[in-house]
Amino acid sequence: MSNDVHEVDDRIEKMMLPENQGGDPTTRDYFWYISLGIFFPMILLIWGWF
Repeated sequence: MSNDVHEVDDRIEKMMLPENQGGDPTTRDYFWYISLGIFFPMILLIWGWF
């Protein structure tokens, strides 16, 4: 049990390091956010009406 807690603590420590935080979103990321979060659900809704 204590080994599991130690593993979790190690993972949390690694996630908190600045180099593991990820970069800023790019234009490509915003494209996918908008298309998958807005356009795709709208298409599914319209398709469901017919």
